[in-house]
Formats: sequence, C-alpha cells, structure tokens
Amino acid sequence: MSKKKLLINIQYQFLIYGLSSALKEYKLAWEINNILDIHLVKKKDEKIELIDKADLFISNYLFETNTRKIRLLKNKSYGQHDSPAYLLPELNSIDYILLLFGYEEDDHFDQKSLKRSLQSISGVNFVQQFDPQVLKSRENLIF
Repeated sequence: MSKKKLLINIQYQFLIYGLSSALKEYKLAWEINNILDIHLVKKKDEKIELIDKADLFISNYLFETNTRKIRLLKNKSYGQHDSPAYLLPELNSIDYILLLFGYEEDDHFDQKSLKRSLQSISGVNFVQQFDPQVLKSRENLIF
C-alpha cells in the first residue's frame, strides 16, 4: 500500500514577542494590563501533546475582543519533567511569549511603541519580536 503525505501551508497571522523576566506570571500579566490598558485573564492551562515526548502544560492568559486577541504564555512547562520543557525550545532563554492576533495588518498599531512599553515594565529584562516563519517549533503555537 502506498503512503500519502498531507502537506499543509499554515499562515501564521500573529505577532510574537518574547519576554525575559523573573516576574511571576500573574504579576507580569498585571503589569501588561496596566501598560496596555487591557484585561488579560488567567485561563485553563493549555495541554500540548508532543509526539515521543511528555505533554506540555502551558500557563495561559487571554484578552479578547471581537477583532483582536492577546495571549500571554509561559514558555517553560511545568509538571512531571526531569528537565524543563519549552513551548518554543529554540527560545529557551525566553520566559514568556506574547502573541498578538489581529494587529499585524493594522496601520495604526505601532510595534516599536509596544516594544518600548513592554521594556519599560520593571522586572522585564529583555523584549524581542520574532518572525513566526523562522521558528522551528512554530506549530506549538497553534491551539
């Protein structure tokens, strides 16, 4: 019997910011809420099942409107791991991932201003924007 392979071209239509910070997730969410004037809310942890690896349980905060969504995810997984597991292993020095949906095509949205605002948070050491097309484990962000 011949094997068939399904090839899917996924469009990653969101912005990704990586944040390095020693802040607890609830404190970082609170700071982001204050700076961006939004209301990130703690949601149920996302369970990501990886082939041949232990499941990842990722802490998840969400702000959602009719046209936009902001998600704050913890990059490091917790649970029954002997060593830390990461949502995006190639970014293992990044503590949190901020995903912005619905902002990438907005002419009035200033990405540089957002980065400066995030860098101004006391306790945030580093902020970097990443292109989802270059990340090897970008499929982990689709749930």
